[in-house]
Amino acid sequence: EWLRPPPELERIVGQSLPLHAWKSTPYTSPASASPTTQIGEGGSAVYSKAAEAMSALIEGNQRFVSGDIAGKPTAYPFLAALSGGEGIATTESLSDISDEDPMAIVVTGSEVALPAESIFDAVPGSLIVQRSMCNIAGRPGGTLFSSLEYAVQKWGPKLLVVMGESHSSVIEESFNQLAGKKPPSTAQSSIISRVMISTLRAQQQMPDASTSAGRDNQMRQTAVELNALYTIECLMTSPIIAKAVKEDGLELHGAVLDCTSGKVKFLGEHPMKAELAK
Repeated sequence: EWLRPPPELERIVGQSLPLHAWKSTPYTSPASASPTTQIGEGGSAVYSKAAEAMSALIEGNQRFVSGDIAGKPTAYPFLAALSGGEGIATTESLSDISDEDPMAIVVTGSEVALPAESIFDAVPGSLIVQRSMCNIAGRPGGTLFSSLEYAVQKWGPKLLVVMGESHSSVIEESFNQLAGKKPPSTAQSSIISRVMISTLRAQQQMPDASTSAGRDNQMRQTAVELNALYTIECLMTSPIIAKAVKEDGLELHGAVLDCTSGKVKFLGEHPMKAELAK
């Protein structure tokens, strides 16, 4: 049974443990984050590369939700042919469709029904997308983790978004396990163990005054957000990613996809970004 670190751990070890404090600190779900800007010459707003990428994702998701999408398959003959359209003669290849390096990395869940490019109405090739159960990053040295490090080094995007989904079967199974219901299979246990810390943290956060139904719903939504932030914590243990954050302007943002409406809520950067980057 996982009992969590003792509340006086900092006193016991004789040093400050800010990340331990974060795990025990009440979490407030933020309003959807917006791109940050700086004031340039003449008083005009200047976007960083990360802010430009985030702005593009926000605007693309707004188009997706409203139905005002750009119709990417018909805009590119090669993809139109692949999707069953008229066999248009073309010399384009998939690598020719986007002539710029990817603007962002998106880590999202395998259960999401649509491609991230559709959710953000993005040009094919403009995003590096990695899908895994419950948007986990895997372990350092593992394939999932290393592929993200490779993408950061090769293309140098300035934005990495970890996007959870509002209705996650893995989060639900973790709460079932916490309640002592049907034990998971071996394969399920491997994944659930990765998200259990977020489930436990969400359970700790809930006020006793809430109704049972409201408390359960809030607890699950909090766990989804905390799990996206926990993946960021894991990624920041990578020297490659930490260096890109400190020296190259890479920003890691959490997000949650509403599986009913398709709207993406951006959570912003990790509340303990400064400590994680040390």
